[in-house]
Amino acid sequence: MKLITETPQLFQAVTGEYAKDIPKSKLSWIYNILDNDAESEKTIFKDKDPETGFTLCLDLATGSEIKENFHILALVERRDLSNLRDLNSSHLPLLKKLQSIGTQKVSEHFGVPRD
Repeated sequence: MKLITETPQLFQAVTGEYAKDIPKSKLSWIYNILDNDAESEKTIFKDKDPETGFTLCLDLATGSEIKENFHILALVERRDLSNLRDLNSSHLPLLKKLQSIGTQKVSEHFGVPRD
């Protein structure tokens, strides 16, 4: 087992360069969900606000009947964000909305506590 601490410099040199080179066609599954072209039956919530909007959907590997063990994807509407390292303090409204509404919608949909 190896543990690697990813510094901002290492991210920029390795992971960032790799992520930047991913063809848009490989990300089409994300855009298809955001644009209602795919997986609409697994969508739990959708907010199309261009700055703070997001879509919550069941992970593609999760069956729609599974309630004890599920994974939720939160896909943000902003297409200028490609990873967590892109976030800064200007994105706090998006993150706060995602936490607040996201936990509420998951709680309502699955009947589980918000925490």
